[in-house]
Amino acid sequence: HAERTSPVRVCNCQCRVRIEWASRSLLVMSTPGDVLSAWLEHVRQEGPQSVKNIVRDHLVSTVQSLLREKSLSDCCDPHDVSLTAPALRHHVIDSLDWFVCAGDPSECFARIRSCEAPPNLCGRSLKHGEPVYTCRDCGADGTCVLCSECFQRSAHRKHRYKMHTTGGGGFCDCGDEEAWKDGVRCEIHQPAVRELDVESSVPSGMSVRAYGVAEQCMRYAVDVLSWNMNDPLPLDLREDMDDYYVAVLVNDEVHSFDEVIHKMCGVLKCSSVQALQLATEVDRLGRTSVLIGSKSKCEEAKTEIKRGTLKKGRELRVDIIPALLLAHQECAIQLLQWLREIGTQCAVLRNLFCEVALKSPANNAVSGSMLGEVLSMDALLWKDARNACQQLFMR
Repeated sequence: HAERTSPVRVCNCQCRVRIEWASRSLLVMSTPGDVLSAWLEHVRQEGPQSVKNIVRDHLVSTVQSLLREKSLSDCCDPHDVSLTAPALRHHVIDSLDWFVCAGDPSECFARIRSCEAPPNLCGRSLKHGEPVYTCRDCGADGTCVLCSECFQRSAHRKHRYKMHTTGGGGFCDCGDEEAWKDGVRCEIHQPAVRELDVESSVPSGMSVRAYGVAEQCMRYAVDVLSWNMNDPLPLDLREDMDDYYVAVLVNDEVHSFDEVIHKMCGVLKCSSVQALQLATEVDRLGRTSVLIGSKSKCEEAKTEIKRGTLKKGRELRVDIIPALLLAHQECAIQLLQWLREIGTQCAVLRNLFCEVALKSPANNAVSGSMLGEVLSMDALLWKDARNACQQLFMR
């Protein structure tokens, strides 16, 4: 294919990939409600143990189908193997959401929350640009902040306070006794004064389904995020990709923006604006794909990118990854973010997720718990994946 002046990546896909995949069945577009009844019936017939197989098969087959669809429609698009968050949410996560709740998740979680006492700590993760408040009268120091919702329901709104926007990455300190001299909790996070019947609000079988879904999603995420380039992929994640790979530029915390931009312009023949977008994405996410095509093409690009970039004993790092694995890794990050999201909805799910994370496999005590595996691979992960793991398991 001819060179493209696309905004970020360069594609060198071979047409035979498109021809072979064209003969395969395309992804059947369906709503979460369409698959819910079939999954629930399968669990009823096969028993609760079938939840694990349903979830794993769903993750593997849907990601493969999405990637095929992407290749068929956008063979030369530079975003070819990037499965967007909305696509993964619609085709992968929404079905799991409905399956856990056996119906509309928004209605289910609203019913459960109405029967739960709010937590004594807020701990809300603050997003970039979100308004936060510090109390000059009661705060232990200037880093102790309240989210907007807690502030409006607290005594601090009548004190001397300061509002500013956060750079992201922090948490609301409402309920933290070490953060406040007075007015520790807002009205929302006061200790419960009555016993609440939470169990009756949980749909029948939800705990079993949620446990199976969480276990398989975490196992899947650990499998694909911890993959070593010298090891074969798990059997059910392998598929004939016909030499379909991605060259991925990884942030090494050594080379500057200007060095990366200069190299990308020279090797990829892209504009400085396009190269800046690549460098920005590497800095924000920890890595970005720069070339899509055969393994030999990606290896050639890797050699060219690394040439002449030795700095402090390091060259620019470029990994060659199977396109299907990259798609599974993108899905894994979205799954971890989703588990954290629904874990904040109710204590029942939070407790289940803790059980899953701390459970040690009976047949392999050496490997330890899933949380242990995540902690051991933390240093090997790129920024986006590490953040997703830490947000779910450690915060």
